[in-house]
Amino acid sequence: MSLIVSTPRGLQIIGGRVLLLTSLAWCLAPVLVGAIGWPLASPSGTAKARINVTDLHSIFYLLMLTPLVTGPFWMAVTVATALFTRRGLYGWLIAALSGAVVGSIAAWVAEAPSLLLFGAILASLHRFTLALIRPAAF
Repeated sequence: MSLIVSTPRGLQIIGGRVLLLTSLAWCLAPVLVGAIGWPLASPSGTAKARINVTDLHSIFYLLMLTPLVTGPFWMAVTVATALFTRRGLYGWLIAALSGAVVGSIAAWVAEAPSLLLFGAILASLHRFTLALIRPAAF
């Protein structure tokens, strides 16, 4: 578990299919949460409770739409992962930095500085997931 280096030619060990499916799973995970919670939080009850449940209902609905926004982020993280693992340079620091770079672009576009940190965390979790699936690549 290195900060910078990983196994040389790690992309061959991981495989393109596993990389794409892992990225797709991370992209679509909020949809699953939203699809489960949205029908459960349907507005009903008293007026005071309805406001809170309606807000929760809206949050679950927005979770189902997140791949429309996060799709480009996950494509960029997938490409960066493929490039770095091919060369054996995909340690934890590199994963966090590549996520931060992609997150900084999103932060600049959306004018939300917290996306830089969010991108670094998500890219690190993506690397962690790949390391669980294919430990020999890291």
